[in-house]
Amino acid sequence: MEKKEERRLARKIVRAVAKEFQAIGFLHTKPTFIVRPFKGFVQFMHFHNYSFGPDLRVHFGIRVLNDPFIAVALNGPSSDEGGRYWPDEEHTMICTSRLVELVRREGLPWFSVLSSAEMLLTSLETPLRESDRTALLEDMDGRRNEASWQNSMRLLGLPHERSNGALEPTAVSSVGSFEH
Repeated sequence: MEKKEERRLARKIVRAVAKEFQAIGFLHTKPTFIVRPFKGFVQFMHFHNYSFGPDLRVHFGIRVLNDPFIAVALNGPSSDEGGRYWPDEEHTMICTSRLVELVRREGLPWFSVLSSAEMLLTSLETPLRESDRTALLEDMDGRRNEASWQNSMRLLGLPHERSNGALEPTAVSSVGSFEH
């Protein structure tokens, strides 16, 4: 299969997975990212298409919007289970179904434990480094780093706008609000 066709199919699969989780606040923001924004942080799924063939790996993670790190850290569990796909519709649907089941079985339970700033700061399962925790606490205390927020929003494909000099999320949909 040509690389261009692989990328097209991978994007189709990721879009289909995203649709399955729209009702619970997940948004497909970039070709390889599905995100669920909360106040001060974002839960995300990143889909990596392997270079050696038509196979997707899923990473789950949390990004603190106030984090100054220049890239999205893949700081949660990951799996390459079920991500193999072929160009025919049947195999594309099988891959999509396997990935949806993987997200339900592994991703959603992990995310549910880490669905508030308080849980991210106190849970033994938190993926946050000490610097992430500090950035989250600073944001909660009203000391938002606008450059870090803008970078986080850009990295995750979240729309934003400046309002009175402060970076704010743009309403994407009623489900994708930042006030979960």
